[in-house]
Amino acid sequence: MLVLRVACYAALATMVFGGVALFAPFVFDLCRNASGGVVKCTDPTYRWFFETGFVIVMMGIFTGLPGLLALGGVAFAVRDLWPRRSQ
Repeated sequence: MLVLRVACYAALATMVFGGVALFAPFVFDLCRNASGGVVKCTDPTYRWFFETGFVIVMMGIFTGLPGLLALGGVAFAVRDLWPRRSQ
């Protein structure tokens, strides 16, 4: 059970990083959409963050396994953080 919990938390952290890396360059106006679906960034580092986030999110969507493990991580986090009543 511990291995599953660690895998789910790692998948959750990876998916959160992918989402942040995908949208942060646009939020901070470091990358812009150009015509034809091209993304232009002010620095190659920002381009790397965008591409890495894009790959992580697309793998989560199309393969499903990272997304399911991330949902398991959310479930474990809710279970671990939910206050328990002592009876």
